Amino acid sequence: FLAFGYDEFCNVPIPMRPWCKYRIPNIYSFVQKQYWNVGLFNYFRFKQIPNFLFALPMILICSSACFLYFEADHMRFISLGMNRQQRKKQLKCFMHNAVLPHIYLLIFMLFYNVFIAHVQIITRLFTFMPVVYWFMAHVMMNYSERVQENLQTYIGLYGLIGVVLFALHYPPA
Repeated sequence: FLAFGYDEFCNVPIPMRPWCKYRIPNIYSFVQKQYWNVGLFNYFRFKQIPNFLFALPMILICSSACFLYFEADHMRFISLGMNRQQRKKQLKCFMHNAVLPHIYLLIFMLFYNVFIAHVQIITRLFTFMPVVYWFMAHVMMNYSERVQENLQTYIGLYGLIGVVLFALHYPPA
């Protein structure tokens, strides 16, 4: 992809694009910075408040998953699962040792998408992460009816709004 972009835009007689002169010419990073405004805190603007509000339920769900996993066994979390005594301690379901790498990925993706990338892609991107569904199943099995109803309402509304927007040829965020 990068070679195609270089060949398409840098090997032509028209004025050369600024990214063609970079040590490692990368059209993708140039487009992200120039047109999409991707960067640390670049998306924190007053006009983006609706996008943050739209992403807030997924941010809360993912933050809760990370916090709950940390709270269940913080020593295992801090030791990256390398502590032998902690590895012998097997927790069930969502708190299982095998979920730990997924939690680290979730934390990284959460911070990256909230502080660097565009926050509205969280709702689309995180629907592909199994740990989000594992956590929601954990909530549905172990929490009060009120919490379960709130989660079901969010899932139903997100699905309904997504279908309507898709049918109208709009993106889901």
